[in-house]
Amino acid sequence: MTLTPILGFMCKRCGGTGVEPILSVVKLPVGGITDVPARLRELADDIEGKNDAKGYGDVHTCAVVIFGDRLHVFGYGTDAAAPTVGLVLQAGLQKLASSLVEHGT
Repeated sequence: MTLTPILGFMCKRCGGTGVEPILSVVKLPVGGITDVPARLRELADDIEGKNDAKGYGDVHTCAVVIFGDRLHVFGYGTDAAAPTVGLVLQAGLQKLASSLVEHGT
């Protein structure tokens, strides 16, 4: 089984109709996955639309899990309350599990 490194999950707010989850698993390039700060800077550029190939739209929530000496969970954005961040992380976990069940990897 090949594991694909991931970084986080995002949720996009729809104009006036509430929140529509648009989850995205961010795949890190295989060549430089050990350089966490560089990958986070690249993700920030992608969110800001600096890299034309990527497009996350208007990002209102970003949840990040860092596993270093301890486990840290952060939520950023205009909708980054603990319940929203938890929901985004749970939805991302469900998406990963569904992909595993559907495709076997």
